[in-house]
Amino acid sequence: RGPYAHVTPPVFDGNWQWTDANGQLQPHASLFSANFSPANPVLPALDVAYRDFALNIRQGTCVSCHTPANRAQMDHLVLLQTPMHASGEIDDALKMVSQGDMPRDDIGNRKPLDPILRDAILKSGATFRDVLAEAKKWEADHPQP
Repeated sequence: RGPYAHVTPPVFDGNWQWTDANGQLQPHASLFSANFSPANPVLPALDVAYRDFALNIRQGTCVSCHTPANRAQMDHLVLLQTPMHASGEIDDALKMVSQGDMPRDDIGNRKPLDPILRDAILKSGATFRDVLAEAKKWEADHPQP
């Protein structure tokens, strides 16, 4: 394996994001600013759309399972707790909720979701998906050096 020294990782403090010494939110790779140009005029709307979706999925208890902690101990777990994670999985997330495949209970059975909350998740998720597509289109139309 090579001459590697053992490294003891720090104790997890429960925070998935933090502010670094320069005042920047980290991990940078999980934020839209890591994937899109600062000049992209769609970024403010994208941030609002993600936050609306994130608030709804939190109310639906989605992020109690869909985080790296993997409390449900799933073999295949889709992460949704950061903007970039959610943007990569938004189509599948909307499909699962619309078909009633999510949420699941502690033993993996389908769990009913309040119809008003279900509609809010689907509506805010569709808005997030659409604004994300606009941001990607702007990037494609305005290549950065």
